[in-house]
Amino acid sequence: MARHLPLFALLAALPALGVAETAGIKRDKIGIYDLAAIHAIDLKPETISKTEENGIVFEKVRFSSVDNVRVFAILSYKKGATKLPGLMVVDRFRAFPKKVEATNNYFAISVAPPDGNQDPAQDRSVGGPRYQQPFSLDDQFRDNPKQSYVYQHTVALLRALDYLETRPEVDLNKTVVTGYSWPGLMVATLHGLDDRPAAYVLWHGLGYYADENNQSGGQPALFTRKQYEMYGAGTYAATGTKPIYVGVSLDDYFTKLDSVMEVYNNLKCEKAFAYAPNRHHSWTSRLEFDSNGPTWQTHWQFGDPKPPTISEGTAKAEDGKLVYTATVDSKVPLQWSEVLVSYGKPGNWMSRTWHSIPLVKSGDAYRAEIPVYDPAVPMYLIGQIGTEKNHAIGNRPQFITPSSLGITAANAPYPNVLFDPSLKSDLYLRTGDVTWPSDRSDSGDNKGSVIWKPNDGSTVLFNNIEPSLWKGAKELHIWLKGDGKAGPLNAYLAYDANYFLDKDVKNYTVFPLVADGATMSNGWKEYTIPLDKAANLDRVGSLYLEPGNHTLQVGTISWK
Repeated sequence: MARHLPLFALLAALPALGVAETAGIKRDKIGIYDLAAIHAIDLKPETISKTEENGIVFEKVRFSSVDNVRVFAILSYKKGATKLPGLMVVDRFRAFPKKVEATNNYFAISVAPPDGNQDPAQDRSVGGPRYQQPFSLDDQFRDNPKQSYVYQHTVALLRALDYLETRPEVDLNKTVVTGYSWPGLMVATLHGLDDRPAAYVLWHGLGYYADENNQSGGQPALFTRKQYEMYGAGTYAATGTKPIYVGVSLDDYFTKLDSVMEVYNNLKCEKAFAYAPNRHHSWTSRLEFDSNGPTWQTHWQFGDPKPPTISEGTAKAEDGKLVYTATVDSKVPLQWSEVLVSYGKPGNWMSRTWHSIPLVKSGDAYRAEIPVYDPAVPMYLIGQIGTEKNHAIGNRPQFITPSSLGITAANAPYPNVLFDPSLKSDLYLRTGDVTWPSDRSDSGDNKGSVIWKPNDGSTVLFNNIEPSLWKGAKELHIWLKGDGKAGPLNAYLAYDANYFLDKDVKNYTVFPLVADGATMSNGWKEYTIPLDKAANLDRVGSLYLEPGNHTLQVGTISWK
């Protein structure tokens, strides 16, 4: 039996595998989910159609859920097979055949979320609340769960597990539930409700957190505390017993850092977390999530070797220095070991800067000295390692203040150089497509450059912008290579920013580097942005460049 799916299939469907013993459903009610009532509903299963293609069966079925919803799902499996390892792929819209998964000896099921469809002739679930487009948070987190997409979708998945118990082709003990992006919230919730599957695997989608004052990071949360207690991933984390893998970007709209910390801290089961810094719904060129989910899955399902791990980290003061230590369990060489560090008070989740500080082997442990620019400034710390096969795996995010550990003075100056292209690192190049010219002399200061193309057609985002830590800073300097074309070419310093330049909110100051109607000179030029002209400079965290019709070739970025 093949154990590994091709990479393109993993990225397309992000399937997952896993295992452990079946313990069964333990409670009658968890949160807003009346499990006893849900499972008591007669399934009334119905096969709508069954087709075969090169030995792969595709079966369209319906079964019953709450509120008279008839759930639509597509099954994919090899003809004549029994007791296959299973894969429930949680999709945001519709249901899809899973030919690749079935070809690789899995029984796959894709469930169509109830979205208000009333036409049983369509390949969609029938009933449930109407799913609004564009995306509306209000439709996700209704006070009445029966009107909530999240609730109805999660219940449909519970019923799908009930249905799978009736199918001889699949072994539910070796079935994994997996989802990417917003469906990850349903995966995380289902993990707390049902321990029949072997494991749960999700990328992004842990959603939001709200404290008792309806705040998240000192600002109004995206939903209320009541809604968090009804729908929050952290609410259901403590009741999950099966292993779970979570891959998250640390600046993601669909997964806020405080929610990540709540989920991590509340989980009582085996867990594996991986993090991508300075990214929204993506990863850096190190491909943090490329294959570590599947390797954890095959470990949990087939007993394959356990992937490398890093222990929980310890931060303490040593001779005025902030020292972070952790141990590593790995039988293969590490590609990298680091502490991800983000300075500043909680909040500003989508435009925080994350730095990578090397973790260096020291005896039996790994050690890093974390720069302290101001002992009163708090910081988040995450230890993470990466290997060639398994890519990233991290530990518990911590929030500490150096002064509380006894550090009374800064122990490092903030680096003046914010982007050094000679390092060829995309750590701070948060959006856009980048190319590194091989000729290092093609630059303004002999440090090389990067050709940076917006992937949304308008702007690129640079994230290493923390002027509140730049002591005495007057100017921001950017080396750009001119192309002799007409302007404009604009730079924006934004505060409390999103992952895109929001011109409706106008939370930025615009700096025309090449004015509209002017011509950009040929060759390299160092452009200057006066920081005293930037609004809310102490809150600024993002630099957007809007190249217009220019080819954006960027050299060193620094402050002076």
